[in-house]
Amino acid sequence: MFAASHGSHLTFFVTPGSPNPYPEILSSMDTLPTNTDSDASFQQIERWLDKCNTIHSTCWTDTPKQLPTRVLDVGQDGDAFVRLHETSGESERYICLSHCWGGYKSHVMTTSKTIAQNLRGIDMKSLPASFRDVAIIARRFGIRFLWIDSLCIIQDDRDDWEQEAAKMASIYENAYLTVAGTHGNNSNISLFSKVSDEISYRDGILQPHADRKLQIRNDKNELNTVYVRAYLPHGMEKDHAYDALLQSQLPLLSRGWCFQERLLSPRVLHYRKNEVYWECQEETTCQCSPNGQVGTLKEEYRLAAASETETETETYSSWHHIVEQYSTLDISFPKDKLPALSGIASKVQSIQKTNYLAGLWEATLLYDLTWYPTSKNKIPSDWRAPTWSWVSIGGSIRYLDADDMVFTTKLLQAHCERMGKNPTGEISGGFIRLSGPVREVSLEKQSNGTHLISGTKLDMNDGSFDVNPDIQLRNQLSCLRLGQGIRGGPTWYYFIILEVVSPGSPEYPSYKRVGLWTQYTGSSYYDEEEFVAFLQTFTVQEVRVI
Repeated sequence: MFAASHGSHLTFFVTPGSPNPYPEILSSMDTLPTNTDSDASFQQIERWLDKCNTIHSTCWTDTPKQLPTRVLDVGQDGDAFVRLHETSGESERYICLSHCWGGYKSHVMTTSKTIAQNLRGIDMKSLPASFRDVAIIARRFGIRFLWIDSLCIIQDDRDDWEQEAAKMASIYENAYLTVAGTHGNNSNISLFSKVSDEISYRDGILQPHADRKLQIRNDKNELNTVYVRAYLPHGMEKDHAYDALLQSQLPLLSRGWCFQERLLSPRVLHYRKNEVYWECQEETTCQCSPNGQVGTLKEEYRLAAASETETETETYSSWHHIVEQYSTLDISFPKDKLPALSGIASKVQSIQKTNYLAGLWEATLLYDLTWYPTSKNKIPSDWRAPTWSWVSIGGSIRYLDADDMVFTTKLLQAHCERMGKNPTGEISGGFIRLSGPVREVSLEKQSNGTHLISGTKLDMNDGSFDVNPDIQLRNQLSCLRLGQGIRGGPTWYYFIILEVVSPGSPEYPSYKRVGLWTQYTGSSYYDEEEFVAFLQTFTVQEVRVI
């Protein structure tokens, strides 16, 4: 009758010390504070911080961390100004702000024209609301320094932007705490909110946002006070698809740039309407639920950036999951697709000691080639990465489950041309040289919409192509047999679909990737003998993919 699990939209509970008429199903927890900037909310945050500082060995150490190049000195309570401070190698605690820029155009930022004034001081009243609020939070916890991207990076200086972007991993990783304006779609929306007293209606169930008091009789017919509240979505689940409801309530979690800020930060304090919640390396918990949540993306990041003792399979599968989630997020400028992930990439690279290649890794590149788009995409108007990289297309991608693959293709060479100073940022070109079984193919579109390989009944279905397959119908294609593996009985075969770009050297013609094709033995859709004969027509060649 009274469900308190996360599977329900409603949580019923009693307050600590109060009689519990149904202890087997009712939890005991505090009621929500009326405001997220109330003393009660700050006291809860202090308890989370104290617990993390005391018993979470992977989250924080007492060793002071070096400050970023520039930070804001927030001063003390009551100070009317904050000021930009250029550091000189000193080590202190500092807080980072993660926020959506949105459509709000703040006139307060650091540029080559304003840096001198900002070093003298910035009026608190002139700051966007979320900037003022995080300064208040820093002062409340006795943290003198604060890092905010638009004020601590010179916005009209390309060199400075690239230098600081390359340090993004250490900036967020070394922060004492990252405060996230998770419910705000621009920087002028306050972090703080009053807990709403409204009641909404979703999925056929009333959703009280604030705690509602009920009078319930127990088995002895005695009246007892019970509270009910709606369980609030948090977007912490590592497989969450960021649906429309979540994007409207927690827009920060749908932004590509904020993704790495969340994963790199040891501890994130999320401000959303109606509550505050906590996410660190060892625990995720909130005010609206009595139980800490588990299974966040931070687990995947820890594996991807783990030491060499992790297996190759664990490393690449964790990276794949990070990329899959990242690819669903919004990036305002397509050219930022690599820079917005560069902090995570640089951290993983510092541990794994392998070359980073436009979102792929040299040590696991053959595995990393097994990506495919979840929906058809248009060919991007602006080049952003080689065609063998998932960065080259728009939209979300996924990877094949290819843990058992035995490769028939070898990587001979891989190279990317870095555009700026950030080694994991934008690139201007790149290629890979592969050696493996190759066969030329052409497609014939059938009346039912399928695409058969000419001279066979083998179907390259629409899902095999990175973009609309119709554009390839008039072009000569090639299949590179990447490898094969056994999954649940049949043998699966994996092919990269290539299109010649320029003949080049007869030994090393240049290709672009146009798709990923899979087939397996035992399929009722084609003649197995025909498929085996088809495989025997492949010859080992070297190809250069750009």
